[in-house]
Amino acid sequence: MGHATTSNSVATVLAYLFPDDAAYFMKKAQECAEPRFKGGIHFRTDNTVGLDLGSKVGNAVVMRAKTNGADRANQP
Repeated sequence: MGHATTSNSVATVLAYLFPDDAAYFMKKAQECAEPRFKGGIHFRTDNTVGLDLGSKVGNAVVMRAKTNGADRANQP
């Protein structure tokens, strides 16, 4: 579950910073989680819950950046 959570939290932040590549980042997060299931390390629900949690963490990071001014650093 840790791989799915970490991968999707990073993918969510990167998708925000680089919206044109959002689908690519989300696909890579899922690709990172899937081998853990196929290898018998996790159940399918572990990936589902991990990806969902990662999305929530990533969105929290983005919201924090928007409220503390860090988001403006990327604006011209």
